[in-house]
Amino acid sequence: SGSRMTYSKEWDTAYYNGQGCPRHMQPELRQLFKWHLGTTKGQKMLELGCSYGQNARELITSGAKYYGVDAHRDAVISAEKECPGGVFSVQDFTFYQPFGSDFDVVFDRASVSHNTLEAIHHTTDVIWTALKPGGLFIGSDWFSRNHSEFAYGEYVDNGTRTNYKEGQFVNVGNVHFTDEHELLNLFCMFEPVHIIERVNRRVVPSIEMYWESRRFSGREYRTAVFDIVFRRPK
Repeated sequence: SGSRMTYSKEWDTAYYNGQGCPRHMQPELRQLFKWHLGTTKGQKMLELGCSYGQNARELITSGAKYYGVDAHRDAVISAEKECPGGVFSVQDFTFYQPFGSDFDVVFDRASVSHNTLEAIHHTTDVIWTALKPGGLFIGSDWFSRNHSEFAYGEYVDNGTRTNYKEGQFVNVGNVHFTDEHELLNLFCMFEPVHIIERVNRRVVPSIEMYWESRRFSGREYRTAVFDIVFRRPK
């Protein structure tokens, strides 16, 4: 219901500005599929936070049975037009997905992380229910507390920040930063398969880039994210 919705309305602005909308599947997510699935052909797959369908296109072409949910109506309408063969729904995935409970794979790329800790707990229940026994949850780019931006923004809860004034998290509402202990707690009903933290350090050039905060100009900027895979036990 609307009163329970946790989707950050700031994403409406972000989508219109072209933020957070890569045109193609990120290589790290593609690699996770290759390592843990071998092939996506024939796999029944549910994406949480499908956006405009940038992952849907490739998966449908590969022969996957693709389903996608996102709370942003315009993005879903666009995905339906651009990705024939996929099935889409406008939903707040932290509480509900309408496609049943027999998925081989549920996955997201940096979507579940844009919620409060409480909402992410709800999402793991949705994931559990959606997966068939033995099915996999694959998550890419879950923000780590080693990320430089974790020190900024406004406090929401233990790990969640919001209302960033500059940098990559402007206009995206809640941003949750996690660590390995919390991930294992969030997915305590699942079997851990893969938890890898990717950390990239670079000195920010003085030339302003839209996704990097000016406060880091000439200083080290650290991006840190987790790639995770959990299995629902058989």
